[in-house]
Amino acid sequence: MDNFLDKIWEYIEFSLEYSTLFMDKVFSPLEIAGSWFVIFALALIIVLITKLLGRSYVTKRYIRLEKDFLHWKNVREEAINQPDKEKGKALAKNIDQAKLNRVYYDYFFEGLLKSFITSILPMLLMAAYIINIYTPENLLARFGKEWVFSFSLGSSFQINISSALWFLICLISSFILYAVLKTILKKLLAKKKLDKTTVLVIFLVIFLGSPNLFATQMHKGNEGIIVHQIGHLFFLFSMVALIFTINGKKLSKERGWRLIQYSAFLFVLWNLDALAAHFLDNMIHVAQFERLSLWKVNVATVSDSSLLAIIYYILKLDHLLCVPAMFLLFIGIKQLSDIQKKKAQ
Repeated sequence: MDNFLDKIWEYIEFSLEYSTLFMDKVFSPLEIAGSWFVIFALALIIVLITKLLGRSYVTKRYIRLEKDFLHWKNVREEAINQPDKEKGKALAKNIDQAKLNRVYYDYFFEGLLKSFITSILPMLLMAAYIINIYTPENLLARFGKEWVFSFSLGSSFQINISSALWFLICLISSFILYAVLKTILKKLLAKKKLDKTTVLVIFLVIFLGSPNLFATQMHKGNEGIIVHQIGHLFFLFSMVALIFTINGKKLSKERGWRLIQYSAFLFVLWNLDALAAHFLDNMIHVAQFERLSLWKVNVATVSDSSLLAIIYYILKLDHLLCVPAMFLLFIGIKQLSDIQKKKAQ
């Protein structure tokens, strides 16, 4: 049993270590703007992720408890608003003791668990990453100073802002910025001064605009693989959004949409597989295929690790995920097309 637990801990430690290296590689190009900008970008990204998770991750139990809570809350309000005030208070008290209190606590704790998964846990993981990576020693080595900001108040008093404190400030600022921008966009959309297409175009112009756009763009060094990995991430998040959209609109009752949902799930797994494989061979260079002949290959790994070789070999079998995904997508679209043709007839 001890050996089994030790093995699990080794796998967890291995995953955390390489996840940290992966994030360090992805966000290292931002370091040209300074440590303050990198940490602010990470805080803003994690806020957007928590908002996306909060909207997309909703359990059936949470929905049921919310309906029960609102139902019994309305019943209580109707009871307390009747002409006989004393009788209304007694009925409200009975409703509280019989149903509402229990339903409220269940609803509250389910919401608390949901908040922990969608908000608190991602923020804690990001905070752990920042504290681990942007230590005073690493800040000094990468940026030439031990602190993100330093202020001198007089000759004997100095204020130093560490990466952890700056992340907390950026996190609060990002939530405020998100709330302000959301309110402004809602007002503009309500007044029909902007439509969703215009908002999307503005977003693309601001964040994706470039002075030079070439038909063919060459990448040097780490730039090519980072762009490639970001493409996988966008594909992955798109498929996750598609799965939740199909669920949310209850489209999975139709066989065609259900097959598309299965396809999206396989594409999610394929992107995770590809991200991990590219990370091992093109980013940290710990595993590579060496072709021995037409039918034989050798997996070369750092320190001749047999476990890493097995993991890398399995990851390179990504066609076992993407081919069925494409097939299910084709069949699903064909099913929907056939239904529309029958309706048109």
